[in-house]
Amino acid sequence: MFSCFSSSYAATAGSSSQVLKNFFSVSKQFGFVSDSFISSDNNQLVILVQDLHNDKETQTNIKNIISDVDKNYGFSKIFIEGLYNNPVWLAKENSSKIADILFDKSYLSGAEYYALQNDNLDKLLPLDDKEIYKNNIQRLAYLTLLEADISGSISKLDKTIGSAKSKTYSSKNRRIDTLVSKYHSGKISQKAFYSSLSRYINEADLSNMQNISDYYAFLKAKKINHKKLNKEMSSLINELKNILPYSEYSQFIGKISDGVSYGSEIERISVKYSIDLTKYKEVENYIKADKVLNGLDLFVFIDEERELLRELKIKYSKNKDEQLLIVLDDIYAYYRDFLSNKLTEYGYNYLNDFGIDNFVNLWASVLKNKNIYNLASLHKYFNEYNQTNIYRSKIFIQNILQARQFTDGNIIAVMGGFHTKEVAEYLKHNGIAYAVITPSLANISKEQNSLYKQNILRSINIKYNAIPAESLLNGASKQENLINRISDFSDIKKILSENYDLGNITSVEIMTRGLSDANIYLITKSTEMPRP
Repeated sequence: MFSCFSSSYAATAGSSSQVLKNFFSVSKQFGFVSDSFISSDNNQLVILVQDLHNDKETQTNIKNIISDVDKNYGFSKIFIEGLYNNPVWLAKENSSKIADILFDKSYLSGAEYYALQNDNLDKLLPLDDKEIYKNNIQRLAYLTLLEADISGSISKLDKTIGSAKSKTYSSKNRRIDTLVSKYHSGKISQKAFYSSLSRYINEADLSNMQNISDYYAFLKAKKINHKKLNKEMSSLINELKNILPYSEYSQFIGKISDGVSYGSEIERISVKYSIDLTKYKEVENYIKADKVLNGLDLFVFIDEERELLRELKIKYSKNKDEQLLIVLDDIYAYYRDFLSNKLTEYGYNYLNDFGIDNFVNLWASVLKNKNIYNLASLHKYFNEYNQTNIYRSKIFIQNILQARQFTDGNIIAVMGGFHTKEVAEYLKHNGIAYAVITPSLANISKEQNSLYKQNILRSINIKYNAIPAESLLNGASKQENLINRISDFSDIKKILSENYDLGNITSVEIMTRGLSDANIYLITKSTEMPRP
């Protein structure tokens, strides 16, 4: 159920000067530690929580992750990507109900929702620079408006390279491509994909692909005998019952009873109380498997997967023409993500190192197809968007470093996967202890993608809107039209009409930051309008 560092240090709760001790973990039903660096010289942990904007499951897990950290280790501040002002929440009556519905409709992030529920709003800090963020999110909004046209162009490019591959690829490479297609379309599971790919992976060099290597070792490992595991767990629990203090034993039982995963929690307890696990062979086997799966960095895994497939295809190519097409197809995958804003920073740098113009010219030359030039005019804007995101990562680092100077407690920073790696690498290079937590995610919903686009597009026309009091006092229908003109916040409108005397409200303000969140402020006559 828990994930832990492979280190002898981690944060402990309850003191303003935190001490890094044995383990740092969060409940596995909410997320797992995917990367960490611990230094004995540090008494403060930076906890990087990877975000998927507007995904309800992710936001719920982030809320619960922060709750776990607060309860077990404590924290002093929470930084949020997309936040560029200190947040204000002026709803007093029915505040909890308003927050519940805004979160349910994905207008509040998990971090904001947790802060509101626990009266910790003063601990929220902006991770972004206002002008840089707003300019970039509007840049993305305009590119999002072109999505249908871009998608149509990409479909034509897909057919072009698909036709070339069917004529040029060796039989082994065609089989690999068929497997990949089934895997990406969801027709086969990840486990089935890698099991089918095993005959090829045996010949690949996995030395630079740690996540793939670990996952493949897991697939090859001895299968867990669940009947034996249950029997050994009963014996282990009886042993622990006679050793652990009652309160800790009760907590342990609660943690392993959630039915998700409990390998690292067993390991933590066994280390703390010197329990010999060698007599519980199946429990040991489970812990090893649990460690592998919980230690995978899913963002890095995707990039390693592409590297693996490229290496295999080149190995099974028949000639140099096929090798050139494999390289072209590999770079094209990054180019497609570039035009869809799905690139990791690694992917963007990979594409940039090759040269986007070089790729376009190579495509036109090898495939005798110049349709790709139709997209060239957009490269500048996508480049600006990605380069600004890289610069934003540096802003995130500076804001985190500055906060560390003025607080002794652990610091949480919630940000998208694009930024996490650069921030983590900087912290490690400078000897600053950190943990990266990846929220658990069963699947990315279509609703998430739709909500994300809606909030992106709102940023074009809606930056900061206030409705004057006299407009609200002109009647419900007028008030409804004004709110709907700002955005389709019908739930907020309903809450207002049900719970507030509109005559006592001088203005209603909705601020949309463009990524995952919109905050509603209810401003009374005695309250000065907050400004960004």
